[in-house]
Amino acid sequence: MIAHLPMYDVPANRAAHRRLWQALQDHLPDAPNFTQPSADLMVDWLSPELYLSQTCGLPYRAALHGQVQLIATPDNQIPKLPARLLLLGAAGSPGRGSRPCGQ
Repeated sequence: MIAHLPMYDVPANRAAHRRLWQALQDHLPDAPNFTQPSADLMVDWLSPELYLSQTCGLPYRAALHGQVQLIATPDNQIPKLPARLLLLGAAGSPGRGSRPCGQ
């Protein structure tokens, strides 16, 4: 399974990313362990093995919309961030504890 949060994955954010992932695993027993992104994020995002990942709006609008399930648009409270970050799951992946946005 692919499970990572690659956007803004810099040393200052890594501890927060790990805490978020631990909270997810605490609430979803089938959540996989955190994985490292591949060299090609688009391949990860479009993989049927995708459990959860993160992108920003441009890749989502340009290539991922309709190909993945948008799960959330969290406010990461990053000052001067010009774009929203999006959490994604594989399209059509029932039984992973997520519902389409707004439901």
